[in-house]
Amino acid sequence: MRNILMAALAVCLASSSWAGETKRLKFGLETSRSDSQFHGATVMADYVKEKTGGSVEIRIYPDSAFGSTVSVIGQTRSGTVDIYLTGSGNLGGMVEALNAFDVPFLFKNHAHVDRVMDGPIGRAIMDDCDAFDIKGLALWENGFRCLTNSRNAARVPDDVKGLKIRVPGMPMHVKAWELLGANPVPMNYSEVFTALETKTIDAQDHPIAITYSSRFYEMQKYLSMSNHAYTPLLLFMNLKSYDSLTPEERKIIMEGAHLGAVAQRKFVRDNEAKFVDEMEKYGIEVARDIDQGPWKDKIFGAMVEHVKTTFPKAAAYLEPIEAEGGK
Repeated sequence: MRNILMAALAVCLASSSWAGETKRLKFGLETSRSDSQFHGATVMADYVKEKTGGSVEIRIYPDSAFGSTVSVIGQTRSGTVDIYLTGSGNLGGMVEALNAFDVPFLFKNHAHVDRVMDGPIGRAIMDDCDAFDIKGLALWENGFRCLTNSRNAARVPDDVKGLKIRVPGMPMHVKAWELLGANPVPMNYSEVFTALETKTIDAQDHPIAITYSSRFYEMQKYLSMSNHAYTPLLLFMNLKSYDSLTPEERKIIMEGAHLGAVAQRKFVRDNEAKFVDEMEKYGIEVARDIDQGPWKDKIFGAMVEHVKTTFPKAAAYLEPIEAEGGK
């Protein structure tokens, strides 16, 4: 009888210990709850909780809750934050290959994008993250960037000469706008609305979904549907946190990251036209049917050469990425 009681007690203790081992992961977002990123993060979190039976729980913190982009990248590398989602170029200073994505006019369309981001090229580039204490989980949709400004409709390159435009703190973005004759101003995302409001800057470029959810259009007069560059979001995780999971939990995290990407991309693409219409109703003038030819002619070749001389690891991916566009 004593042995039976001891065995039962051991089972209870083991069960109690297992139940108390829920791994709670902090997931930071720059954008608001109304943005596509929160939608994708929720899809991922729900999937992970369900498939792990609650052994892994992802808690989402939107609105730059953990601080500036640079700060949260550092926090994720150190393990203070477990998961973070940000523009891939924000890590280009560390993970050199990521700079390949930031060449303007490199991607033709969404099908081209998806083949690269979900295929072996995207996975190979993300694998370079391991050397910097983070694990690349998936590439989500930042999207094709479009320009808003307070000066003109910006249909041709000469229209942006001297334009004081906010750019993320990424050398590739600075270089591209310098080649176009604009005056790029590196600035954290969380500062953009106030900078537009106070006219510290004249312009900004973000994908439509972010321009809409962040209400940047309220401080601008013109939206140019330029689609001048596609920049993905990199979803990454602290490497030690990732390695601390069981093999099955790691598999589920990867699956959830991909499902989140699919849901988030669909949200962005399904709603883009509606967001543009709503911004137009608000009063912003929309310049559609922009001829990309003159823009690409002016900067594409120069940007490719810049990558070759500055980021050779990124340059190695340019031809394979372009080749995916012809399939």
